Amino acid sequence: MSNVDGLAQYRCPHELAMQVFQTPSRGERYVEPGSPIFFAQGQIKLEIHGLPSSIDPNSVRITGLGNVQLLGIACTVGKVQPLPTGAAEAIRSLQSKRALLHEEKKIIDASLVALNNYVTDMKGDKISPKEADSFLDTYMTRARALIKTGTGLDEHILLMKREIRALTLEQSAKQGRAEGLVTVIVMAQAATDVELKLTYVVRNATWSPTYELLAESESGKPASAVSLHYRARITQSTGEDWTSVALTLSTVAMDGSDQRIPDLKPIRICPPTVMPLHALGGLFGRSSGALNDNYEDLEPGTIVNASPLSMSYRVEGKSSISSDGVTHNVSFAQLQFEAEVAHIDVPRVKAIVYLQAGVKNTSNYWLLPGPVNVFLDDGFVSQTSIQDIAPGDTFDCTLGPDSSTKITYARQSKLVVASASAFSEPFKMMTYTAHTIVYNRHAFALERLIVRDVIPVSVEEDRVRVILRCPEILAEANEGEDCVVAQSDGGVGVDGLKVRWRKVQGDKGGKNEGMFEWVGAVGAGKEIMIETEWDVRAPADVNWVETS
Repeated sequence: MSNVDGLAQYRCPHELAMQVFQTPSRGERYVEPGSPIFFAQGQIKLEIHGLPSSIDPNSVRITGLGNVQLLGIACTVGKVQPLPTGAAEAIRSLQSKRALLHEEKKIIDASLVALNNYVTDMKGDKISPKEADSFLDTYMTRARALIKTGTGLDEHILLMKREIRALTLEQSAKQGRAEGLVTVIVMAQAATDVELKLTYVVRNATWSPTYELLAESESGKPASAVSLHYRARITQSTGEDWTSVALTLSTVAMDGSDQRIPDLKPIRICPPTVMPLHALGGLFGRSSGALNDNYEDLEPGTIVNASPLSMSYRVEGKSSISSDGVTHNVSFAQLQFEAEVAHIDVPRVKAIVYLQAGVKNTSNYWLLPGPVNVFLDDGFVSQTSIQDIAPGDTFDCTLGPDSSTKITYARQSKLVVASASAFSEPFKMMTYTAHTIVYNRHAFALERLIVRDVIPVSVEEDRVRVILRCPEILAEANEGEDCVVAQSDGGVGVDGLKVRWRKVQGDKGGKNEGMFEWVGAVGAGKEIMIETEWDVRAPADVNWVETS
């Protein structure tokens, strides 16, 4: 308990909680002294030193005074001499102790020199052999004691030097200053104990989510259970170290943009803007009365405004984060999920099969956008990222390549040129055939194999046509429709093989871009072959190329 009567100075209390916001870089800090403060009767001025220089002076708030009346509160930065910091005071104390040890070492060295000089100056004709033996025994005892003491002092001096160097490096790594001062004036009608609580907002503190996905395999087969470690990357350079703090992470915007109800502005329908004469071009430009023909392009299409997420996460236990501007990872949740593992291959681009886990968020946590480091059997395999994943949603993570599944991809082409006839003009047709062979060398079946491919799409369909020959059933299929493929229509060595147009993601993929995928299974030690065939037909005098 602390007694306060008149004027008292306090360094910033150590018992605190911290709420960190994502953007902009701000944090809200709650601090309390480790024990109640005893206020004597009368007016009292309390100074709290060591607050961060990045403090927002207008955010300071004092609560917990009970019956004590708050008369005034002020916050200043850099206007008074700050109290020594813990590290600076420790360095000063160590330097003082090291200086004393150096002086002691000098005395030991001088004593040893004096003792040696005495032995050197001693003459044998002035001392008997018996006295010489006794003196030498005494000399050896004293010399050993001096040497041992001197060596011990050297060791202590070296350890102090290292400790001072470590504290100095720690001080140099610190970012920000702690020159904030809060002055509180209160009136106590009677002596009382007070649980003082100080709240303020600081800049230069921010956090972002990050994840680690841990997967394991059983006899080479990825397990269906995965573990997701939900972590926060916290960076702060407020000027004060957070030691054993209770952390709360928030996604609320602190720039004030979401703190006020926005105003609406009137919208009016009016004729399009008339282009000025000088803006319409040179001598042969349009007349001054011409309208802007492109004004319709300025009309926006679909506009979507979605409510921003406002959530808070409490970190279990206490955390310590230095004011060094370095990113500190803090774990606040370890989630267990079920995953559906698929083997995915894009042989046209690369003949490698990849493991991909489709993970469903079965927790109550909303997963925020952030990077994901993926580990399989404690080995790093990939880094990906996720967007907003609500409870119940699914996200994909790549678990790396599958070296035990072999892929062979080959494409052939054949040109046919036809001359003109009574019913058609001369044309040329290029027929492409692509074969993909998948060989499963595992001792288990690949239960879900996805092979992705693409056929070209003509940008001038009236002149150049692309005709899908195999799988023929896909040509008439709609997006999202699974088509069972017969062995005569592109699938050899596999039952239940399906083909479908890929789902459109954003404005990419799907039937309009010729993106499709095969879905099936491959037994242990088995092999399947997938065939795709298409024609590109154009007039004989029209040249074309494939581009991507």
